[in-house]
Amino acid sequence: MGQKSSSPITEVRLRRALRTVANAIECHGEVYWPIFEALKAELDARNARRAQLAEYRKPANDKSTSNAKDKIRQVHP
Repeated sequence: MGQKSSSPITEVRLRRALRTVANAIECHGEVYWPIFEALKAELDARNARRAQLAEYRKPANDKSTSNAKDKIRQVHP
């Protein structure tokens, strides 16, 4: 079976795996295509989540963020 790893699956590892599978497809045919698609979907999903977070995060010095914190403090002293 496959080698188990305790290391997190990072973007670098996903890209490396995509490159490996792309080479396998080139050498051995499209039998590996579903693996390529699964890896690509995971990478795309991670990038989409990261973009969504970046869109809605506010800088620490943003006044609307500090006002929200003040309101929370008023409700929960």
